[in-house]
Amino acid sequence: MGSQTCDSQQERLPRGSTAAAASCGVQPLAGHGPALSVVHACGITDAFEVIRVVRANQAVLLNCSQLTSRLGSRLIDICSGGVCAMDGQVHRISSDLVLFAPALTRVACA
Repeated sequence: MGSQTCDSQQERLPRGSTAAAASCGVQPLAGHGPALSVVHACGITDAFEVIRVVRANQAVLLNCSQLTSRLGSRLIDICSGGVCAMDGQVHRISSDLVLFAPALTRVACA
């Protein structure tokens, strides 16, 4: 995927915000209720961040749209293995978007 620079950057967004992140990184969504972090993946190394956040009992929404299909699939596989090893949950939202949640998190469809 070319020479894309990726600066891991944390940004607090209000709950329900539709602001899209221009760069890669973890972005915790602030507000009431359980924490949800959004990871805009830039590469395989983002798997460590996803697993670390789920281990801290927070749900992670992984966006792989900036990756090639092959690299995105590989990243999702690595994250799925790590999260499942902790008895966590994996919910595929679309081909490029996956929700990873800790074991005791209730995920409901609206």
